[in-house]
Formats: sequence, C-alpha cells, structure tokens
Amino acid sequence: MSRLEEVKKRKPFAIWDLLIYGILIAVILVLFGIFVFGGSGEAASGIQITTFDDKVIYTYDYDRQKGVVAEGWKGRVEEKNEDGVLLVTVYLDDAKKAYNILAIDTKNQTAVMRDANCRRKDCVSEKITSERDIIVCMTHKIKVCAIGEEKDEIFDPIIG
Repeated sequence: MSRLEEVKKRKPFAIWDLLIYGILIAVILVLFGIFVFGGSGEAASGIQITTFDDKVIYTYDYDRQKGVVAEGWKGRVEEKNEDGVLLVTVYLDDAKKAYNILAIDTKNQTAVMRDANCRRKDCVSEKITSERDIIVCMTHKIKVCAIGEEKDEIFDPIIG
C-alpha cells in the first residue's frame, strides 16, 4: 500500500515530463512554421501549365512578356488580352469541350484560374503570387506552377 500512497502524493507531471513536452511542442511549432510559411516566397518569374505526368502544355515568361505553346498543343491553347490580363484557355480535348481558363496579370506577375467547365471547379479562384504556389485541377489533370529564377533552363529550349 505504501507504493499506492506514494503515487497519489506525487504531482501529475514531474519537471522532466514538462521539459520533454515543452521540447516536443517547440519542435512541432518550428516544423509547422517551416512547412507552412517556409520557402522563398519570392515573386514568380513565369508560369507553366503541365499535365499530371509533367508534359508541358504552355509556358509564360513575365520578363519576356511572351507565352509559348508546347508542340502537340498548338490548336488547343488560345491566348486573349483583356485589359492587361492575358487569358489563356487550355482545351483538354480536340472537340474543345473540356477547358480551363487561366488569367495571367502580366503587370502584377500573378495568375488565377478564372474558369473551368467541370462540376467541382476546385481550381477556380486559386491564385499564384509567388514561386512556391501551385494550382491543381483534379478533374482535367493539369497543374499550373510558378517558375522561379531557374526559368532559363525551361524557356531557352522552347523559345530558342
């Protein structure tokens, strides 16, 4: 019985318990901060639209103010300027029934998925403002990624 009484008299947490819990909470908060707020967060140098299997559909460079449609997509990507905003429509089928419309603000160097003709429209209103942002359209299986400073490796082979 003396052991039971000894346990009853003890505090719920010993000092070492509190120290270990404090360290664990600090590590979790640091990792959370790194993953949520980490990354460079610098402005994107361009935008690239790809399929889920990383085949390039379209690339736009803010510095060069030029977009390039990849081979095989020439008839299925349309560009239209509308008050300083470049609207890029990507048709995912030859009949041009499945589409996504990406609005690229060339002045502010941002992009937002303006419209898609799928039921869920999860990607619509998603925005790219920095090089760590991405827009994903699950229905049409495309993604829009920001391009950072390594863009020359991406643009030079395409633009020439």
